[in-house]
Amino acid sequence: MKLFRYAIALLVIPTPTAETSASTLDSARTERAVMWNSTRSEGWTNPALYGTAFRKTRSVLFFQGDWRHEKVPVVMQKGSGALSGMLQADSYIRLSDRATVWGAASYTSGGTRDITWNSTTDYDLLAPYVLADTVGGNTRSERYRFGGGYAARIGRWTAAGELLFRAKQEYRKRDPRMRGIVSDLTLRIGAAHDWGQQRWALAVEGNIYKQNNDVTFYQEAGGATEYQMTGLGSYYTRFTASRTNIYYEGGGISLQLDAQPASDAGWFGTFRFSTHHYERISDEYNSLPLTTLYVARAHLTAGWKREGTHRLAIFGCFDHMRKSGDEHVAGNAVGGEYPVLADLTMYKHRLTDASLHAVYGQQNRVCWYVQTSVGYRNSCERYAYPQRQMDDRRLYGRLETQWLFPVTRRLALECVLGGSYSANIDKAITMPYANMKPPFVRQVNETYRQLTANRTTINGKLRCDYMLNARQLTLYCELVGNQWFGNVQNNGQQLGLTVGLTY
Repeated sequence: MKLFRYAIALLVIPTPTAETSASTLDSARTERAVMWNSTRSEGWTNPALYGTAFRKTRSVLFFQGDWRHEKVPVVMQKGSGALSGMLQADSYIRLSDRATVWGAASYTSGGTRDITWNSTTDYDLLAPYVLADTVGGNTRSERYRFGGGYAARIGRWTAAGELLFRAKQEYRKRDPRMRGIVSDLTLRIGAAHDWGQQRWALAVEGNIYKQNNDVTFYQEAGGATEYQMTGLGSYYTRFTASRTNIYYEGGGISLQLDAQPASDAGWFGTFRFSTHHYERISDEYNSLPLTTLYVARAHLTAGWKREGTHRLAIFGCFDHMRKSGDEHVAGNAVGGEYPVLADLTMYKHRLTDASLHAVYGQQNRVCWYVQTSVGYRNSCERYAYPQRQMDDRRLYGRLETQWLFPVTRRLALECVLGGSYSANIDKAITMPYANMKPPFVRQVNETYRQLTANRTTINGKLRCDYMLNARQLTLYCELVGNQWFGNVQNNGQQLGLTVGLTY
């Protein structure tokens, strides 16, 4: 309890910030907002680098509302729209030139509309091994997050640690009444060392994940069948039922290596590798493991940048994700226990993304940046037997501009405008349609149709910061939004409104 009270005090007690001249941007705000941070932010998952990321202390308390709508769900399992509100407090405090402490806490409440083929929370994390039905409906959710870290510099070394925790519950108040309760704990430890003209950093991350997931029906006649999905429209026939209780257990580790130039110009890079696993276990069959999902990710960013009044960076990114899923074949019960006879690797998903980026801008009384990127993305999903396949290969490009400028002594504005285009260049689908039920055929075909569609997106952001008193307290309002159009008679919108105080 004392630790919790200290964390809240850390987040909400105002801390002094350095004053700047009357007609210039707030330096604490600018160093956090500029598009230039895309050349550094990947390294901030290492707490040793995040502890030295900013020169100025800053705290913020804000409320954020988000709205999303899609004419046709791009991903059925994630619904056609959502509305949520979040209250969050963040603080980043430079205790001295050699020590930094930071923390954050937030509460989010909202709802998602028209979810089908998914009765499990954290779909992106656990897919394709989720509970699913053809009825679906709207869901409500609550999420709590808190975390914090500390970094200290000793000579040429910087050591740091960070703890993050997320708790979430999602539920439906009408049949089928799904419920998912999640706890997710992450611990990071990092170190950095200045060596010549480079700062080298290494970080290790550990994660523990658990979710309790069940679906019930209040109607006496029962309800829809809940399928134990196994990928690309397939499901585990033996354990499919109208009432299901399962839970997920898993976690994993990550290793990250970073290099940043110690001077105004030089090479930079990030390499990260992670491996995680998530086991789906049946509560109704004496904790019988049904499936295990293995996820491995590799990420590499490398480039060159030059800082100063005029800034330039050119860098490339490579991401590779590999999912593989084992189905555990269970025998007949012996004394109430179901022995696992064999493990069959039936599902595989490979996702590769390679892109080239360039950022150019000027950081002065008025800050402006232009960022552009082009890339290639290849997604290949396979199910072993009966053979199923879904492939999508595409090219994409993006252009975005940012302006930050003072309007008066107290008022400053930020404007962002961007657009992107993504085009499919190759696609393929193979399905055992003759052996599939009509609802599964419709679901698979619509998923493929949306997955392989071309898309044009326009996005924008407008933020206004108003200084209330000598830069000790600033009120801000931020509006962000995007509009996208697909070539399959589909479109969508997203809006976000944030109101907050910084100090």
